[in-house]
Amino acid sequence: MNSVAYIANDRYAFEVAALTAILRSIHDERIAAYPRQTDPAEVYERVHVALRAARFVDLGEPRVINCRVEPEHHGDLVEALATLEPDAVTGTIEGDQVKLTLAEVGAIFPASARPTVQEAARAALEDAKAITRPFLETVAALGTRGFDKMARQHIEAFRAEADRQADAAFAAAPDHLKNI
Repeated sequence: MNSVAYIANDRYAFEVAALTAILRSIHDERIAAYPRQTDPAEVYERVHVALRAARFVDLGEPRVINCRVEPEHHGDLVEALATLEPDAVTGTIEGDQVKLTLAEVGAIFPASARPTVQEAARAALEDAKAITRPFLETVAALGTRGFDKMARQHIEAFRAEADRQADAAFAAAPDHLKNI
């Protein structure tokens, strides 16, 4: 799995535009050469070179596998971009398709997509409210004997649920965040 990368907004826009232009030129060449098929290895290589030149993705060392130069890392991203089909409406490769492929396959986003501290804190607060609401409703409904015992049971259940959710959130977190 690729780690999430955030690129400065202006550089991200520039690289998406450059990749889109390269993919469009490849598509235009395929149309001009019709009915002769374009070699998929050539398309792969051109996308590989474009991503290597962009340098916002660490492709690692190039290596030759099956008579094709492949990157050490992010080969799936190169393959996804090389096999990108034109938009059904416009008939050409669109920037949004490139952005979607970068996000879904390469986990590459503009810096503006990174959540702020306030957004993360707001989401954590909403989660905490959702967890504590049933407990508070139960405590408010208690007005009878045995309150201490029931309150302890609810607190223990709350702690167990909070620990379970924290463990699940940690397990779902990307690897680069687990080392912080």
